Amino acid sequence: MNKTSIIIFSALLVALLLGCGSALKQISAKSQSTRSDVFVEITNDEAIPIGYANIIIKVSIKTPPPRYYLWESKDSFSGKPGFPFVFNIDGQAAVWKIDGQEEMTSPYDKNGERIPDGGRGVRYILNKKIRLATGSHKLFLGIPEDEYAREFVIFVKDGVSTLEFKPVYRGDHQRTAPSFLNGIHSFELFYDVRKYRL
Repeated sequence: MNKTSIIIFSALLVALLLGCGSALKQISAKSQSTRSDVFVEITNDEAIPIGYANIIIKVSIKTPPPRYYLWESKDSFSGKPGFPFVFNIDGQAAVWKIDGQEEMTSPYDKNGERIPDGGRGVRYILNKKIRLATGSHKLFLGIPEDEYAREFVIFVKDGVSTLEFKPVYRGDHQRTAPSFLNGIHSFELFYDVRKYRL
């Protein structure tokens, strides 16, 4: 490898490492509230005040079981209780920690195609209901385990709506089919019938 190649490789490696760190820094910052008047978590079906809406937030992801990888950090949340989901809406943060359930499903469908969340792992299901003023809001989702961070705008309408995040898992470096064993690449967001790509 010549000197120019080494310099280019080093620059790319530094950029990659800085990029990974920036997602964790963003998640850390967004896990702190700068406001407390944006939303409230609700557990009952009381009447919705005028100008407000109830939003049901759903996320379901699967991770490898604990210690699946030899190089796994002791700080990893994968397969362990208290898996964190970081949400921030207009400056108000919520860090919801969920305990998972072990799950063993077929890794392949009847046609022999790989099922992205098939196999042995731990399933985490987040299901929260919040009350939020109608109108436009900036919403942030962070998954520290996968260094995943995205911010987007939603327009909240009257009544009850569902905000569902469906994971899109990564393929590995050998270009195999996506699998939960490789972590989260992105999410598809469904706000009632409207689909976003995050």
